[in-house]
Amino acid sequence: MQVAFPKLEELQLSWINVESIWHTSIASSYIEKLKKLIIKNCDNLEYLFTSSMARDLVMLGHLEIEGCRKMGKVIFTENEAENGSLIFPQLRILEIKSLPKLERFCHGNYIEFPRLSQLLIESCPVLKTFISSSSSLDTCTPPLSDMKVVLPSLEELQLCWRNVNIKSLTSITSFCVQRLKKLIIQGFDNLEFLFSSCVARGLVMLEQLEIKECTRMREIIVIENAEEKENLIFPQLKHLSIEDLQNLVAFYLGNCIVEFPSLEDLEVLNCPELKGFTVKYSESTSCIVNIQTLFNEQVAFLNLQWLTITHLKNLEMIWHSKVRADSFCKLKSLTVKNCDKLLTVFPSTEVAFLNLQWLTIIHLKNLEMIWHSKVRADSFCKLELLTVENCDKLLTVFPSTKVAFLNLQWLTITHLKNLEMIWHSKVRADFFCKLELLTVENCDKLLTVFPSTEAAFLKLGRLTITHLKNLEMIWHNKVCADSFCKLKSLTVKNCDKLLTIFPSTEAAFLNLQWLTITHLKNLEMIWHSKVRADSFCKLESLTVENCDKLLTVFPSTEVVLPSLEELQLCWMNVNIKWLTSITTFCVKKLKKLIIQGFDNLEFLFSSCVARGLVMLERLEIRECKRMREIIVTENAKEKENLIFPQLNHLSIEDLQNLVAFYLGNCIVEFPSVEDLKVLNCPELKGFTVKYFESTSCIVDMQTLFNEQAAFPNLERLSITHLKNLEMIWYNKLYANSFCRLISLKVGNCEKLSTVFPCTDILGKVLKSLEVLSIYRCGSLEGIFEIAEFNVKQTHAVIDTKFKELNIEGLPRLKHVWNKDSQGTLTFHDLESVKVSYCGSLKNLFPASIGKNLLQLQKLHLYWCGVEEIVTMGEQEARAIVSFEFPQVTSLKLEVLPRLQCFYPRKHTTMWKMLKKFYFSHFNLVKGADGRGQLDFPVRLPLFSTKKIIPQLEKLSLTRDDIAMICEHESKQDILFNGKVLQIQDYLDDELDVLPVGFLKRFCHLENLIVSYCNFKELFPSKGEVEEQEKHIEIETLSRIKTLNLKCLPYLRHIWSHDSPSVLQNLETLDIFKCDSLIILSTSISSFQNLTTLNVTSCKGMINLVSVSTAQSLVQLESITVESCHMLTKIVGSEGDGMQDYIMITFAKLRFLTLQQLPRLESFCSENFTFKFPCLEEVTVKQCPKLKIFSEGELDTPLLWRVIIKEEDKYRWEDDLNTTIQRMYMEEVGFAGLQLLMLSDFPKFMETWYIKNPQGLLDFRRLQVLEICNCSKFRYLLTHSMAMGLVQLLQLIVKNCGTMEQVIMGEGAENKMEFSHLSLINLESCLDLTSFYVGSHSLELPSLNDFIVKDCPKMVTCAASTSSEEHDKEESQCLFSSKVETPNLEFLSLSSNNIQQILDNLIPKISSYVQNLRKLCVEGCGNLKNLLKSSMVKSFEQLNWLEIRDCHMIEEIILVEESVDEERMCKIFFPNLEFLLLQDLPKLRRFCSGNYLELPCLWKLKISKCPVLKTFISNFIFGDMIASFDNVKNTCALSLFDTKVAFPKLERLIIEHVKSLNKIWNDQLEVNSFCQLTLMSIVSCEKLMTIFPFSMVERLQRLDKLRIWNCDSLEEILESQEPSISQSQAQKATPLPLLETVTCLEDDVKDEIVFSKLKYLQLCGLPRLSSFCFVKCKFEFPFLEEVILMDCPSMQTFSMDEIRTPKLQKVKLTGDVDEGFWDDNLNSTIQLHLT
Repeated sequence: MQVAFPKLEELQLSWINVESIWHTSIASSYIEKLKKLIIKNCDNLEYLFTSSMARDLVMLGHLEIEGCRKMGKVIFTENEAENGSLIFPQLRILEIKSLPKLERFCHGNYIEFPRLSQLLIESCPVLKTFISSSSSLDTCTPPLSDMKVVLPSLEELQLCWRNVNIKSLTSITSFCVQRLKKLIIQGFDNLEFLFSSCVARGLVMLEQLEIKECTRMREIIVIENAEEKENLIFPQLKHLSIEDLQNLVAFYLGNCIVEFPSLEDLEVLNCPELKGFTVKYSESTSCIVNIQTLFNEQVAFLNLQWLTITHLKNLEMIWHSKVRADSFCKLKSLTVKNCDKLLTVFPSTEVAFLNLQWLTIIHLKNLEMIWHSKVRADSFCKLELLTVENCDKLLTVFPSTKVAFLNLQWLTITHLKNLEMIWHSKVRADFFCKLELLTVENCDKLLTVFPSTEAAFLKLGRLTITHLKNLEMIWHNKVCADSFCKLKSLTVKNCDKLLTIFPSTEAAFLNLQWLTITHLKNLEMIWHSKVRADSFCKLESLTVENCDKLLTVFPSTEVVLPSLEELQLCWMNVNIKWLTSITTFCVKKLKKLIIQGFDNLEFLFSSCVARGLVMLERLEIRECKRMREIIVTENAKEKENLIFPQLNHLSIEDLQNLVAFYLGNCIVEFPSVEDLKVLNCPELKGFTVKYFESTSCIVDMQTLFNEQAAFPNLERLSITHLKNLEMIWYNKLYANSFCRLISLKVGNCEKLSTVFPCTDILGKVLKSLEVLSIYRCGSLEGIFEIAEFNVKQTHAVIDTKFKELNIEGLPRLKHVWNKDSQGTLTFHDLESVKVSYCGSLKNLFPASIGKNLLQLQKLHLYWCGVEEIVTMGEQEARAIVSFEFPQVTSLKLEVLPRLQCFYPRKHTTMWKMLKKFYFSHFNLVKGADGRGQLDFPVRLPLFSTKKIIPQLEKLSLTRDDIAMICEHESKQDILFNGKVLQIQDYLDDELDVLPVGFLKRFCHLENLIVSYCNFKELFPSKGEVEEQEKHIEIETLSRIKTLNLKCLPYLRHIWSHDSPSVLQNLETLDIFKCDSLIILSTSISSFQNLTTLNVTSCKGMINLVSVSTAQSLVQLESITVESCHMLTKIVGSEGDGMQDYIMITFAKLRFLTLQQLPRLESFCSENFTFKFPCLEEVTVKQCPKLKIFSEGELDTPLLWRVIIKEEDKYRWEDDLNTTIQRMYMEEVGFAGLQLLMLSDFPKFMETWYIKNPQGLLDFRRLQVLEICNCSKFRYLLTHSMAMGLVQLLQLIVKNCGTMEQVIMGEGAENKMEFSHLSLINLESCLDLTSFYVGSHSLELPSLNDFIVKDCPKMVTCAASTSSEEHDKEESQCLFSSKVETPNLEFLSLSSNNIQQILDNLIPKISSYVQNLRKLCVEGCGNLKNLLKSSMVKSFEQLNWLEIRDCHMIEEIILVEESVDEERMCKIFFPNLEFLLLQDLPKLRRFCSGNYLELPCLWKLKISKCPVLKTFISNFIFGDMIASFDNVKNTCALSLFDTKVAFPKLERLIIEHVKSLNKIWNDQLEVNSFCQLTLMSIVSCEKLMTIFPFSMVERLQRLDKLRIWNCDSLEEILESQEPSISQSQAQKATPLPLLETVTCLEDDVKDEIVFSKLKYLQLCGLPRLSSFCFVKCKFEFPFLEEVILMDCPSMQTFSMDEIRTPKLQKVKLTGDVDEGFWDDNLNSTIQLHLT
């Protein structure tokens, strides 16, 4: 079939793998009118046109070719003997980029581009000629030879062309100079000069010239005749840039004058060997004149305006004394950076720089003066901006001089470490008369900013002074009275020796508006008592923070601060008396008040003062530990309302003892408040609380808002960490309060029982509410309580504006809506629903809401107990319901193990806009008939539906999903157009390498995410690839640009050393929590195009990359390495075979970030040379052991700072190595430290108690504290030290043999609280008896994980005293009433002597363990039982239970004697999924009682419990052992009977249970054990049979059966029952999902089908003679592998016919055995086994 496009004008092709675009026979039919052609990333193309086709491209005007990896030529000549010419008559733009195999454009003698105006050639490394008439390129003429390539109209030429073996471009440019306007030359490594002086004179139209990265170039213009004297003129050149020319000596080396009459912009960057812009050549000596001056009399820049000079390391002078007077006369901007030998910028010269406006001087480490004293007096008369940074030898900026700088407006002086004064004291009064902004930072030797001087600085408006550690005064006492009269803003920070800000002075600062004073640790007063009374009359904003010695802020004078609007006071030790009275003189205009860190403050202000705050708009109170109320009542009988008329933002945070904002009987009104935050006030009883005079007590209602508080305009409300809060709203509220609420966030309120408790609240709040976020409220069971809703009473339907619902960590949440509102409460605008960690939630939406979510865009469910998304409505019981979600683009359903269906009846769904789909960890969704039909887009039916797949952009797949797709290989429509794929949840050990063959289905894949998998390698080795070649699409992998690896704990290599280059185009690599990854890779195959590398939280990583890998990172632009605790080097060595000299160049690296690397010692410890030509920014934070960057030579020409703090605070000392060394000596790495591994710093351990390290470490920021291998401490922290750790998240103590307590709180007056601590890990501390000692309580509200391992003396978490005679009852249990852990999720106890975990006398035990998900107990030799039956109900969230090696445990759950029979009869763990009982030598049963139900248990393992005979028994009281012995027939005891219910058990493993006689009773609970897929029985010596005959129907999902070493076992399936029909008759109800075909008349043969069994292993069974003695047929339709070993008594498999259609062999001697087969299983056994 032929296709023709006769009118085609534009064609663009990208990412296609065709070998040819057009067939030569028909090409002319669709290219003759082609005007624009763009070809990108077509890797299989070897050429673009044939020569005959090229001649038809008469209309082509634009041609771009990029990224075609196999293209060797653009035009292919059919006949090599043909040496004709080619003409492209209309081509104007030609761009050729990134063609790694391109050798030439075409073959021939002549090519012409008569109209070509733009030509770009870039990254074609093997291109040696443009056109060649020879098949061999060795004898080719230079590229773009003037004899073969004609470009008469060329205006723009850009060549980025490495490895070209030419020394000049004279032959290229000589034929195309007439119209050339723009010329860019880059990367010509062998180029020694650009063009000759003759060619240069022909560049009359040239406007822009840039030369970059030509490493061998010595001069730009070379003279053809040493005697020539004609000036060189570039008449039109406006922009000239010379950059990264490492060997450049001069732009021009000769004796002519070079003129640039039009040049406006000149850049000379990183030319370290430059001796001058023009350098004279001495004929007599045949050598150059070595003066090291950039500009001399040979150059003229009459119109130059912008001049930039950087990284000229040998430059000694910029201007020669003989420079032409008219040169630089129009210069406006001058920037000089990193010129190490430059001593002065402006020497004594006749050039006055009359138009210079902006001057920037940075990193001139030997600069001694900026301007010479003999500079002309009229110089710099227009200078407006001056910046001077990092000039270490500069002593003064403005010496005694006649230059007045009358127009200087902005002056910035930073990091001048030897600066002694800014200006001389004899500077005239009119100097700096226009200076408006002055910034002085990090000048260590500066003693004063303004000495006694006549200069008045009359226009100075903004003054910033920071980090002047020796500054003693800002201004001298004798400063003029009218000085600083226009100063508006003053900021003073981190000046350690400053004692006062405003001394006794005549300057009144009448216009000062903003004053900020922070971190002045020795400041004693802000203003002197003799300050003029009218001073600071316009001060509007005052901020004072962290001034430890400051005792008062306001002077005891007549200074009133009448204009003060903003006041911020933080972390001070001031007298609290003045704080409570400050508002008496500054309240009239006060708009913003922030109070933080006042430990002694009990209240903020009185009700009288509060009534005066009529202008207050913002009020924030934080971290005032003793504050009980914000407003205190002066008169208990007052009744006048308190009103804050203008307040719009109110924040109350971290007030540990706050009882109420206001405690009294008045109404408090906030008519303008829009934003309210109440955060972490654990003792708060209410926002406003009534006070009864008669009883002198407060009303304890634990309700946040009542009728006393009025918020009519509140829009945003945030409530967190109110541990006693039970209700947000009282039933009665102030009129119109909360009616405009838009956003509500509620978190960590453990006692909160409901959010919207009644109809009135629903009607008020939901009318405007758009966003609701609720998280970590352990008692919350429902959100929208609409049980009382009555539409007849309200007379209207409530149409909510609800848009976003976020729910997280509500373990008891049973419903979002407690009932279907039947349309009286609508949520039509709902756009986003995200629900996670709600284990008790059964469903999400009522039917009436689920059917009307037409605006929903995101639906995310994660780790919930949801069984159905939409619950069935009463009216839809029989109807087919339709659900449409026309706007949903993102659907995430992850870890939903109980999900059964979207909707429990027949229905249809539509998701036409779905683009992102993630699902994992839940059962196959079933339809109404239970057959797994398409319910919503889940599993295989989705993948075969073409209407849905094309919209998907992001897709997440698990192991099961991929297996299901691969089972349908024959389906051709299972293809995906998405660009983003996430693979997750390969959690078993069967697969070590990512199944890359599956990726061939993703033809547009660009972003691959692999998370939560157990892979050891990501990509297979070369040999494995060859074996799997048919299943792997290398081309698919080559399209991947972004690879994200997350939480892969066993990953050792991304790819092995011999892996093929599968990710050639990889640009971004993100690695997070891959703890087994020691080094990134030893392979260099897939890093050539990497631009971004991010590695975070890889605990096992020691080195980031090897030397060979580092050398391959040629495109890398950004490296970020963070929180890798074992990392010692970035670049590691590769052994003893290293070369003597190694140079590593990171050619494009711009950003390097090293953060939270506590063991990092250097970037590289070897003596290598590192070059970073583009490195601009290095960030080093919290790397306290980093001593040096690199041991070898280091080149960072563009780097000028190392950022060390979040606010871009930086350091610089000459070079990167020196800077890092200085930071190490000054212990900068400890600043803001968030992770401290204390054992790595012996000096701290020596002085831990003697010299408190908080000043250096800043305990308030510390998040992780770890101490290991310490034998010096009896305790780690005192009470005061612990209270300073306000941000602590993790506390880890290991191998501290002498430590007895972690926290010593004896004698403390307050409780011990860690508000944010989420992990406690105590390991191998032999003398540790308790975590905390103190008389007060220990509160851990955020604790998630508590791990205690090998601490044999630890018996309790909190003790009252450290003495050995402390209360015995207290020491009997780990958690007593002194400890609060409401959010504990994981508890691990190992090798401890605790006798009891929980004290059963604790009131409300559920508040301790209500969120506990995983409990692991090992080696606790004193435990006799784990829990008591009265505690079981509190463990409703328990998901995982492990009990190992507890030699005294006799039963897991102990039923107390006091419990009545009704309460003890049923034990229920609703969420338990995994149960392990191992090495329990005295365990006889799990519990006593009549019934045990574990509805979610999917895996049960019992190992080495030798006396266990039954799981549950009803022997409750007396001696349990005697009870067992009195049973007449102990053999009748079975492990499981009707007393246990395991409806979802999938895996059952029983090992080394010697007393076990029988596993199952003949009668079992309905539906129990019906989901079994794997069963393993090992070393149960007394076991005679495995399954009773009645169990057959329950085994239809059994996939693997493994039985080993059971000496008494005679048969697998018990044969006592005469027929299957009788066993069926015993069942009360039929079991679902059965495939057993039986029946069961005496004259009909019975047939038993194991419909899923694939694997059967029977080993070491000496008495086993048959699978079953009953004479009936057996069928195993999927049985593929049978192993029979050491079964000497086995005569036959079954007594009757057996069908195994997939079985082909039986292994008899283990893995080495190839197997035997003889017709069928019975005959095979009879022939080969007997």
